[in-house]
Amino acid sequence: MKKAVRHPAIHPESHPDARRLADLVGELIEFWGFKAVQGRMWCYLFLSGEPLSSKELAQLLAVSPALVTQSVQVLLKYGVILEDTKGPNGILRFSANPDAAQAILGVLEQREVKLLERLGAAAKKLGRTPERSSVKVDEERVAQLREWIGTSQNLLAFVMGSLRRDL
Repeated sequence: MKKAVRHPAIHPESHPDARRLADLVGELIEFWGFKAVQGRMWCYLFLSGEPLSSKELAQLLAVSPALVTQSVQVLLKYGVILEDTKGPNGILRFSANPDAAQAILGVLEQREVKLLERLGAAAKKLGRTPERSSVKVDEERVAQLREWIGTSQNLLAFVMGSLRRDL
């Protein structure tokens, strides 16, 4: 007896509007530092309303299983997608995190906050230009850069506080 092959409920070729939306989500998430395929994956998982396996995602996105595996790991790390129930054959399936605030907060906490902290530490270390240096650094500009970093950190903290209140 052959096992029935399960196919995703959404087929990009039969839903051009869903495909266009997924492509645009891919563009947006790529702008935010992820890969476009990861945004498309999240969008299809969200729109499908049902968990999908890696194999189903590879079919749906028309990409290699290796790319799906890599993308799933990144999206799980940031809480953008979630591990869901196992299918009847024991294969793990994934779903989109339905809580946008939680997903965005996870990304901000794990990436942007840490990057701004490293940026602030590097700017703080930047002191006077050494006498023998051929490149002179304007100390007023350094102070302005530090102020911008502080403003960015405050703005990010405000946004994250708003997201936490939404949770």
